[in-house]
Order: sequence, then C-alpha cells, then structure tokens
Amino acid sequence: MRAEYASDTVTRSSGTERVRSIDALRTIMCAGIAVNHFTPYFFSGQDSELQVARYLSYFTDIFAVLAGLFTSPYLAQRWTGAGYFRFLVTRTARLYPLHVFTMSFYAVLAVPILLGVLTPENADRYDLAAVPPHLTLTHAWGVGPVMALNYPSWMISAIFGCYLILPAISMLVRRVRWAMMLVLAGALALSYAFAWSLDREVTSLQREGFGIMRVLPSFVFGLLLGQAKIHGGKVGSSLLFLAGMIVACATPSPLEGASRFALIYTLVYAVLRMDKAQVATPFNLAVLQSLGKLSFGVYLWHGLVATVLYRIVLPRALDTSLIRVGDVHPMFAYGLIAAGVAVAFVLAAISLRTIEPYGAALFRRAVGARG
Repeated sequence: MRAEYASDTVTRSSGTERVRSIDALRTIMCAGIAVNHFTPYFFSGQDSELQVARYLSYFTDIFAVLAGLFTSPYLAQRWTGAGYFRFLVTRTARLYPLHVFTMSFYAVLAVPILLGVLTPENADRYDLAAVPPHLTLTHAWGVGPVMALNYPSWMISAIFGCYLILPAISMLVRRVRWAMMLVLAGALALSYAFAWSLDREVTSLQREGFGIMRVLPSFVFGLLLGQAKIHGGKVGSSLLFLAGMIVACATPSPLEGASRFALIYTLVYAVLRMDKAQVATPFNLAVLQSLGKLSFGVYLWHGLVATVLYRIVLPRALDTSLIRVGDVHPMFAYGLIAAGVAVAFVLAAISLRTIEPYGAALFRRAVGARG
C-alpha cells in the first residue's frame, strides 16, 4: 500500500534522486492556491489584498508542471496492457478516494438544497448532474456542469486525462529524436486552438470546462524537465530565478496565456537548477520539504474548508459579512485566512493517514489490483 506514496520522485539518466526543493515548492504552491481562493471572501474590488492574491493563481500552472515532473520516470517504461493498468492504479489510488470523499460533501448538501431547506449563494455549485463526470474523472474534459461540487478537483481530472496519453508519448520519445519538444509544441498548438475556438485565454480554459487543455502543455513541459540533464552554477541559477520573480511581481496584473507559461516554466526550471547547484534558499527548509507530501490533500480539502468555514460557520459566528470584516479589521481577516490554510493542512495530514491509505486499499480491491 506504500507504492503510490513513493512514486513522487524525479528520475535522471544517472539514477533516481529526490528533488527536495520541489517538495518545498509543493508546500508553498498548495498554500498559495488556498490563499488565492480564500481572499475573495474578505476583500473585493480594488482592495490591494485581492489584487495581490490574484498573482497566486500562478501556482495552478506550477501544479500541472510538477504533475508532469513526477510522472516523467514512467516515460522510460515499455508499456504492456498489464503495466499500463498498474500505472493507472498506482497514480489514481491515493487521490481518487479523497476526491470522492470531498465531492460527496457537496452532493450530500445538494439534497436539502433541492428540497428547498437550504438556499445557497451559488446553487450551481450543487448541481448533481456533475456527479457522474466527477466519479469518472472526466469533469475537466468538457463533460458535465462547470464549477460544480468540489470545483478545484478539475485539476485532478485534467491530470488523469494526461495520464491516458502517456504511453503514446513514451513510445514516440523512444523512436523520434527531440520528440518531447515536438510533443510540447503540439500540446501548445492544441490548447491554443481550443482557447481560440472558445474566445478564451488558454490559462482560463477550466472555466469553460476544458481544464485538460490548460494543463496539457504544462504537464508535457514537466515530463520534459524530468528527462533533461539540468546543470547550472549557483550565480546563474540564482539570477535566473530572481529575474523570473521580478517579472512575476512587476507586471501590473497577472500574466495570461503564453507569457504566463513562459514565466512558470522558467521559475520551475530555475528551482531545479538551484537545487542541483545546492543554492541555499527557503526551498531548503526541512519543514517546507516535509509538508510537501500534504500538497494534494490540501488542494482537495481547501474548497470544502472555504465552504464550511467562510460560507457557513464564520458569517454566523461573527454575525456579519466577511467582506465587512476585511474592510474594518483587515488584520483579523488575514488571521482568518491563515486559519483556513492551517485547517486545510490539518485535514490533509489526517486524511493522509486515514482516507487516503485505506481508500487506496479499497480502490485497489475494487479494480482487482494487487499491492
């Protein structure tokens, strides 16, 4: 039952090594995504807090890159039907039970809403027509209602879709020189074709239900990084990361489309280079590295935390709107946002030892897999 937990390693041609800085980046990433989604409960309009939090949406694309990075060792595999089945089970067994659990929370709430007992602010969030796509992990493929149930799980669906085409990418990589570059170009072209047809930026396609098209290029770039031989001196690696951070912080609004992809890819590449060059950074902090294993759990829990804490509990406990709290007592609002992040981490730590391992065992038994 431990195989699915050991699979998040990055393999180089020289062997297998753990990129500890990436574990720390995962911690920062999931906390940033949570803050990005929690802040609009307290701040609105031109509030500086909301404007700053919008930049944290960059972490969504980093999530996709890291998913590809952690999957890259499988590119070397010579696929058989049985091997492909084991791969899908291994990559799905841990996340699927928690996905179903958090989705079920919204499905249960939908019953009193349908009966008229509860009146939510956003009834579309509780559309039970979204249950079948969520159960089949196809809800980011243009199937079913958009923004329904545990909405952040669209990323899990998108990554699962990328897993399905991995054997084809693997076979191409073994046969064609520079194949990964060709696959990346094709993924970008396909995603931009979808964005053009929907009159959307490619980095917001999940809002149209096609999250897989947003994720695909970044996932492929992660595969490419995982196969690359990354070298770099301390000074050059640090300057590259610093340049990326300056661009990220200096733009008047968050970048979208190709410019966002270029920024994200540069930053993740720079983190890998700094790790290789053993540059001392906050990514070396042991506490951040150890919390990285909670990243997927925090990602799946934080939507539910926001619903319960910020839509139900706090408005009643404080007897006022949370926007008013942010306007009158911004420091208190910061504390409540931090508390929500902390709750998400606690729930992720609990589910890592309960729902995820036991759910993984049940999932394996249900699909007839061993181990």
